[in-house]
Parts: sequence; C-alpha cells; structure tokens
Amino acid sequence: FIPRQQLTILKYRLSQVPAEVIIPLSRSYLDPMRSLSSLTIAVLAIILGLVLPVISFQAACLPKDLRSKRSSTPVCLSVARNPETLNEAHFSLNSQNLRSIRVTNLDGQKIPLGDAMGAGTSVVVFLRHLGCTWCWSYVYQWKLLQQELSEAGVDGPIFVSIGDKDRLNAFLLKNPEISPEKFFVDGYDFAAYKQAGFGRFDEKPKEVTENVKPKPAELGGISGWWNFLTSFIPLAPVTPDMKFPENLTPEGLFWVGGTFVVRGGDIVYRWDDRISGDHPEASEVLDIAKNAAAAKPSVRMPALPDFFGFLSSLREG
Repeated sequence: FIPRQQLTILKYRLSQVPAEVIIPLSRSYLDPMRSLSSLTIAVLAIILGLVLPVISFQAACLPKDLRSKRSSTPVCLSVARNPETLNEAHFSLNSQNLRSIRVTNLDGQKIPLGDAMGAGTSVVVFLRHLGCTWCWSYVYQWKLLQQELSEAGVDGPIFVSIGDKDRLNAFLLKNPEISPEKFFVDGYDFAAYKQAGFGRFDEKPKEVTENVKPKPAELGGISGWWNFLTSFIPLAPVTPDMKFPENLTPEGLFWVGGTFVVRGGDIVYRWDDRISGDHPEASEVLDIAKNAAAAKPSVRMPALPDFFGFLSSLREG
C-alpha cells in the first residue's frame, strides 16, 4: 500500500504531465490488449473461474492457523478425534476389526471391507472426500505404483472415501484406471471412519497440526488438472438437504483418514492424516508392503497351561 502523503505527491506530479505525453503512453499499453481475440479472453476467464474457486475451497479445508504458518516435517502420528469416545476405537483396532468395517460399493450395496482385501498383504487407504485436491494427488501416486504392487503380490490399494454411490460413479468415470472393485465410500454419518478411529482435523490438538505442511498436489499434467477442475464441485460432500451456510462448509470437508498396511491378521503399518493433504509417501508405504509380503509367516507358540494358577484355584476351592 502507498502512504497517503506519497499518494498525494504522485497525483500532483501526474497532473503536471502534458496530455500529449499521457495519451500516446496509454495507447502503447492498450494496443496489445486490443490484439487479444475474444476467444483468448474467454479462455482466460474460464481458467480463472475454475482456479480461483478451488484455491479458496481447498484453503478452507486447512486449519486457520496453518494457512500462513506451516512446516515441512511429516511425522506419522495417531491422534483420535475425541479422547473420551474415539481413543478406544483407535487403539483397539486390529485387522479383524478393520476387515469388518462396512462400506458402500459402486452398486450402493453395503459390504465388509474385508471382502475386497486379500488374505495376504493389503494396502488400505481412507481418503477425505472425493472432491479433495490432495486425495486426487494421492490416488495418482498409487496409480503409478500399481504394477509394482501387483508384482510384489500386494493387494490394493483399497480406497475408502466420503460420499455416495453417485459421486463414486462420477469419480471413477474421471479415473478409469482405478478398479471399481477396489474403491468404496462411507456415508455422511462417517460410521466407517469412526470405527477406524479417524476424526476431524479441526478437533485435533493444535500442537499436532501446527507443524504440518501438505505437499503440492500432482495430478498428472494438464489433463489430470482439467479432470479435477471440471468435477471437484459436484464431488464435494454436499447433500441436497443442506441449507446455506451449511452447504459452504459441510462436515465432510473436515474429516481425514489414513493409510494401512495389513498382513494377514496383523496391521503392520498405520498412518493417520493430521490435516488435509497430510499423506505419507506412497513409495515408502509400498516398500513396507513389499517387505511384509516377502517376510515369512511368524509361527506363534500355543499358550502353555497355567499350572500354578490351576493349583492356586484348587487350594482356594
């Protein structure tokens, strides 16, 4: 901003410049604009109309204190949404519980997540909503690694997002490389996310989220960005029953998920997203999954009878 005193001086000096100097000078700046075709101007207007809403929309998905101050140190943390209600679900989650979580498939049917997971090693990813820039970017990372996953004998990734079958259909039309049998949605009651121990990023402790910096999204060039920009608004978790101003910031914008590597009956890796875009590196998760798939199954010794406990019970009896 120009101080008021300097602005007054500038106005005075401009008033002293002869008109024969001002007019040619202004024409020299306006003539290139006149040479722009109406089609070029229309294209620029469309691009601005698409880009500006997504910037403001995605910025709203970050905590207020993170929109200007962020750090670049990603840390794998597990933080429940509400210590009184979700810690137990979070820390008691095992492979059996994860497999029992019910999700909605492309046909609108509720099925256990375990039906899509292999008996061996699987990668399971809980995304945010289907209109999230960083979620599209994370899905794109896994697209590039799909062949390596298959060659390593790792099933997945099995994706879960927030939405409904119609939004899932629209998302898969824009991403035909993804198997429809590996992508599911959770409803707007967030039951699957709650059962997995996830929660809202705006309810996490400030010390957990203040040092997180999401990496720039990568969508695979112009075509990938075009697919996203032309579909992210209809894919947002806004339902017809939402009224203004709730439809501007629906609850689905605030829920975050995470990434699992599951080997048989064990969860060998878990990452909880702290804010929007706080995903682990897909290549690092792939290495963990490869090692888990290549490891020999552990042999668990049966528990020995508690003879001393048995004798004590007899004595007490």
